[in-house]
Amino acid sequence: MKKTYIVDGNSLLFRAYYSTAYTGNLMTTKEGIPTNAIFAFHNLIKKIKALLKEEDHLFVSFDTGKETFRKKEFGDYKAQRAPAPQELVCQMPIARELLDAMNICWDEKEGYEGDDLAGSMAKLAIERGEEVRLYTSDKDFLQLLDLSDNITCEILKKGLTETICYTKANLEELFGLRPDQIVDYKGIAGDSSDNYKGIKGVGDKTAMKLLKEHGHLEDIITYAKSHPENKTNQKFIESEKEALFFKSLATIYTDLDMNADFEKSQYRPYEKSKLSAFYRKYQMNHFISVINKMPGMIDDTTHQLSLFDDDLSFQEEKEIAKNRPTRIISSFSEISDPVGAFYLEANGENENTATLLSFLFATHNCIYQLPLKDAKADTSLSAFLADKNKRLAVYDYKSILVLLSRFSFIKLEGVSFDLLLATYLLNPDVGQRVDSLFLSYDISLNPDLNLAIQICSYTLDLKDKVEEELKKNGQEELFSKVELPLANI
Repeated sequence: MKKTYIVDGNSLLFRAYYSTAYTGNLMTTKEGIPTNAIFAFHNLIKKIKALLKEEDHLFVSFDTGKETFRKKEFGDYKAQRAPAPQELVCQMPIARELLDAMNICWDEKEGYEGDDLAGSMAKLAIERGEEVRLYTSDKDFLQLLDLSDNITCEILKKGLTETICYTKANLEELFGLRPDQIVDYKGIAGDSSDNYKGIKGVGDKTAMKLLKEHGHLEDIITYAKSHPENKTNQKFIESEKEALFFKSLATIYTDLDMNADFEKSQYRPYEKSKLSAFYRKYQMNHFISVINKMPGMIDDTTHQLSLFDDDLSFQEEKEIAKNRPTRIISSFSEISDPVGAFYLEANGENENTATLLSFLFATHNCIYQLPLKDAKADTSLSAFLADKNKRLAVYDYKSILVLLSRFSFIKLEGVSFDLLLATYLLNPDVGQRVDSLFLSYDISLNPDLNLAIQICSYTLDLKDKVEEELKKNGQEELFSKVELPLANI
């Protein structure tokens, strides 16, 4: 059976924001645009889209943020709620932009809430013979289970990872009510989140008990009128109009025309150019680094100039290799240009246990590679690295020092620039992953080429640019007189 997946966009976006904002340190771009909610929302949506088959549909509903028919009918609707924080509000249009980049259909309709769009889409999908899966953190959606036996509702629990799966069959056991009684319950007990008053003096337990006994609010009122002497019944008689009004208001509208959205919501694979452009715009470097691993990815960049095209990246790497041919040497005395970048090629990610393979030095014209077996007998190597006038550029000074500590005769003294350290000062959010760091400079490392040689070469390429950024930011002295010397401790 085909499936239609329906996501409550506002609900999940709010949950994504608050589950990542509690620390007080929001993830932002260099320009200060908050992206913490987008980051978490992206991961949720990606997990859902990964479930789809080609014949399935995926739709995300949103509120417009403007007045709805419920507000017109009840002026105090949600009036008690505090305004959403501005840091979240500014991410709402970005969430829609993200969905466009992910080739996912979304919509909003003036006068209605996202719930009404979701409910109408669910009803249409059922009429089309599809199974429906709802994703939300709003229990109002449970009423939609009454549309069919082929609907499931995944309610997010606290956080972003755990859900409770409700169906028409298990709702009464798990929640205490049938799907068709959800709005009756709200009419009786009220709902503080929506500012529904309910019947004064009738609480949750009484509402549950009476609904089990009588079925629906109207049935309870009919019974109450035939037994007016009971105090509880009297409350239902006195509040009949209000209770029925709030029940009606709590009912999700399911008759919007969603045919166009249904057609647009059929599964579409990711397009590399669209998605990578979004990631770059909002500096989501980790996602860029794993974009090729996303299921259902179409590489539509073959004939475009894009740093994320594998073929182009390979050509660029070959061009760099052509401009800087790698020359294997037996001694550092063969290096004629003393200005350049120094790096170590090692096998292993942990510098404490990695096996050292070779010493690398990139100049503007060449990359020199000294194998370890030759380095042990090269007396010029230690003199070269100990020269304080060299002003070497390196990547990850501290790790290099750890690796070199195995050789008592080698002292690295002439370092004036560390790309990893400088990048961290300029943008701490980039992190220390090699691929993410270089992607922050629009450089894609090629997994088919020697990684150490690429790092050494690009470190030299970026040195002047990054030093200029440090200078512009007033961090030049902090870098050279504080941070860099501390790496040598």
